[in-house]
Amino acid sequence: MAGLPLKEFEDAYFVTSGPTAGARESRRIVGDYVLTGDDVREGWRQGDVAVLGAWRLDRHPATQAGYHEIPWTPPYDIPYRTLLPRTIENLLVAGRCHSATSLAVATDGAPRSVDVKSLQDQLVGQGAILEAPESDVVVGNLKW
Repeated sequence: MAGLPLKEFEDAYFVTSGPTAGARESRRIVGDYVLTGDDVREGWRQGDVAVLGAWRLDRHPATQAGYHEIPWTPPYDIPYRTLLPRTIENLLVAGRCHSATSLAVATDGAPRSVDVKSLQDQLVGQGAILEAPESDVVVGNLKW
């Protein structure tokens, strides 16, 4: 098979693949703030920054042909409020389910990338630690 560098693969061949491509994104919560594509494009700054995003928009539409990329996006804030579900008290979320529009998550480096998700995970863990000593503290009221 051409292109494989190892002799061990000289008899290798392609067997099968999934019938369709998997979803790049799925469900997200609706938080106290919903991060938008405009926030990302305009380098939106906010006082309750949880994680700083600094990567370009990179959209792969599922229902239309074409690829959309903005080559440079200024750094932008991913607010703490995007990690707070609007209808569930004392819950913090991290990962791809945070509160954002489809266009806002269409970036390689943030907010859907592993490095940004790791920072969100750390932030949520720190929020839980800060909340633990006092059971009457609401995570949405924590000051960052």
